[in-house]
Amino acid sequence: MDNNNHKYKIGYLDEEMQWVEKFKRDLKDFFEIVVFDLNADLSLVDIVKRIEEAELDCLLVDYELNEADVIQFNGNDVIEKIKEKYPYFPVFIITGKEEKDVLEQVEDGDIVRLKDELNDKRPILIQRIKLKIENHHKQIQEAEETIKKLIEKRNSEVGLSLPDEELLTEKYLFLEKINPSEKTLPNNLIQPESITKLNEFVLDTKQILEELKKLNK
Repeated sequence: MDNNNHKYKIGYLDEEMQWVEKFKRDLKDFFEIVVFDLNADLSLVDIVKRIEEAELDCLLVDYELNEADVIQFNGNDVIEKIKEKYPYFPVFIITGKEEKDVLEQVEDGDIVRLKDELNDKRPILIQRIKLKIENHHKQIQEAEETIKKLIEKRNSEVGLSLPDEELLTEKYLFLEKINPSEKTLPNNLIQPESITKLNEFVLDTKQILEELKKLNK
């Protein structure tokens, strides 16, 4: 959690330098801020890669990134690409437009914040960002703790019931979506020889999910 010795790292993406400078100036005492330069050679794939490499706790993106006609994508395009790979990652869309105009284009209205909040609601905006990050960290911690308890139960004489197996798979798949590059449960939680049945169960579950996705296309 946030404390006096640690600042959450947040990314800010905006084509207007005056807003970039204001964002850094107004929030530098509360967060470690990473800004991303925009230029005509920058593709959507490029910026998403840079965001991933920055290892952020949260990302804030201006809605109208292409307003200055420097780049060819908008803020919601960036958010959609991030969410495709990291569906639970904390994000916000920041806008100077009328909120109702942006809400029509954004799937999750809760992530939309107005730029004017930096002026008249700064403490609330800061709290919103921190709370979103902390809730995300809490979900991860709770998933890891649940997995650990279920593995301990599995290795005991009691063993796991079917609902336990399903919960274990659910938490495992959740953590996999948090970090898609890690395809196995953390080594500190389980011993490899103890999860043969779990691996089979997870594999079956993934195959079923893939078949359902195909049917829904």
